[in-house]
Amino acid sequence: MERTLGKNSVDATGSSARQAFERFGPYVTISLLLIAWELASRLGLVIPFLLPPLSVVITRIATDFMSGQQPRTRFNNDPSAHYFTFNTTNREHTTG
Repeated sequence: MERTLGKNSVDATGSSARQAFERFGPYVTISLLLIAWELASRLGLVIPFLLPPLSVVITRIATDFMSGQQPRTRFNNDPSAHYFTFNTTNREHTTG
């Protein structure tokens, strides 16, 4: 089936396939990468410590989010993060 648009003739099937690929291609690509991640982890192709299965990662994120507990980071809860602040209240200032 051909359509004529001015001087160019375009195959309608090829045009619609191209439009579908342009529209859904990024989603398909990301989906394939996520499936490959899960399969590579489940089949033991990678070390689980370095790349845990995607389902485990999503479960952990959902559990942490639903618990309502704020994650510990260097900037909010870590007592060793004192080097990010300048605390001068405990110093004695002498004039001299």
